[in-house]
Amino acid sequence: MKHNTNIILIISLCLFFFILGILVQRYIFNKASQIINPDINFYSHTTERKFTNPLLDCNANFTFINPSLEEIIKTEVSRFQEISSINKISVYFRMLNNGAWYGVNEKEYFIPASLNKVPLMIAAFKLSEEHPEILDQKFSFDDTRGTFQKAYISENMINKEKLFTLYEVIEYMIKYSDNETAEFLYEILNSYNKSFIDNVFNDLGIKAPNNTEIHQITTKDYASFFRVLYNSTYINNKNSERALLYLSETDFDDGLVKGIEDNIIISHKYGQISDSTLMQLHDCGIVYYPGNNYILCVMVKGYDIQYMAKTIQGISKAVYDEIKKQLSE
Repeated sequence: MKHNTNIILIISLCLFFFILGILVQRYIFNKASQIINPDINFYSHTTERKFTNPLLDCNANFTFINPSLEEIIKTEVSRFQEISSINKISVYFRMLNNGAWYGVNEKEYFIPASLNKVPLMIAAFKLSEEHPEILDQKFSFDDTRGTFQKAYISENMINKEKLFTLYEVIEYMIKYSDNETAEFLYEILNSYNKSFIDNVFNDLGIKAPNNTEIHQITTKDYASFFRVLYNSTYINNKNSERALLYLSETDFDDGLVKGIEDNIIISHKYGQISDSTLMQLHDCGIVYYPGNNYILCVMVKGYDIQYMAKTIQGISKAVYDEIKKQLSE
């Protein structure tokens, strides 16, 4: 009898802490949804939101990708693939609570374009950890050209011109996917160590860009950048939080974001490139579904940017709706 009582007590405690964990997590996300204001300046300076999870949680709801979710992804890819203006679709999906994943054409190569601003940001944060003196540097913003530059500070200048930190330069680049700011940041990194950016790719086992060929990447490989940010395994937790905060502010809402409820936070990056015959549009990131955060990366080649955007939107909405349905059952 005593043995049975102990078992009941243990089960009761497990249930208590499980429910408590869910309530605490929901509180965090509700609190987080109140922090972002879409009208704030690009220099937000806040890392209060909890974007990372250095330790993977065990979740009994997902020990594998539910077959119905696999079927949803496969069906959506097939449906959009039938559109004549769509050439190729690649999808990579990963549950962040347990690492289970599923992909369709996840080893297909695409040109990342602006997606490479994420590893550039990671490299810049890595630089600040190895060379903290860079955080003392100030940068000015040229309103006429819309570019940053190193600030040559004088007593008169301090009172007349707004000066920015490295963090604010990075945030501006990510939020507005600004190419000129990316080039400026690239020059800063190169002035310290020309291998900083290559190291980010190499450390994750991904082929780094080079000047001899067009750089391409798969959805599965690209998702690794978001995974190391979420788990804070490459840069420290503070900078990982900051990076994912900036990614939640990106002003592109015609991809993963569309079709997902407004109260759901999404840290993501898009990329777009085209030549004379074929266009590419990508959107990859973390969807913070309460209790079941997940990575979704969709890359599309095609001939009509509107249909390509609708492809990403449709796949994102279908995945989100299916996860929501599964958790409500």
